[in-house]
Amino acid sequence: MRVTAAFKRLLALPGINVVNVAFHPKAVAVTVVLRRRRLVCPECDHSTRSRYDTRPVASRWRHLDLGCWRLELRANLRRLACRTHGVRVESVPFARVGSEFTKTSRTWWRAYTLKEALREVFAGDLGQEDVALLLERFCSRASRSGLKPFVTLAKTIRQHMAGILAAVRLGVNNARHEGLNARVRLITKRAYGFHSPRAALALIMLTLGPIDHVLPHERTALP
Repeated sequence: MRVTAAFKRLLALPGINVVNVAFHPKAVAVTVVLRRRRLVCPECDHSTRSRYDTRPVASRWRHLDLGCWRLELRANLRRLACRTHGVRVESVPFARVGSEFTKTSRTWWRAYTLKEALREVFAGDLGQEDVALLLERFCSRASRSGLKPFVTLAKTIRQHMAGILAAVRLGVNNARHEGLNARVRLITKRAYGFHSPRAALALIMLTLGPIDHVLPHERTALP
């Protein structure tokens, strides 16, 4: 399968053909063309085969990221002379108001800005008062976003606000404990089938505890 055909199936956007895919260090640029021959006014239903001219600059849309690459759509759009609205750039099916692409892009952008705002709060260079103020602003925005994961996150942050601010004030967190718990769970999973809990506990202490295990051949002979 050609790369253009693969991206056409991957994007699944109505009314377009993919004519070129360019891979850049931090982005993938996908050039598309509209399949329809008639030009449609974006303000009304007027359509025509007559082209006023071609827009000198390619139109661009940000799509959902493709792994570590930014995915960008590009198209050289035509312009038409509408009897009612004058010269307009032709309507693009997937970019019209209310389209699935538009809704998805707006949702992604809201989620991205919320995520970046929260990351800045915990960058490590803010005091307790600044963190409290920014967290309250974040929770307010997240609660109004309509994005269920962020609405739930805002509720969780507000429930644990005192503990979060204490961690910021003291400069400590439970990362070491969480890491230790994860290793214990892994050891317990490996110990499945042992005859008693003592065997699992012994393996945990042997792996994580302060036990110096000396093999017989490493022991020094007593004088």
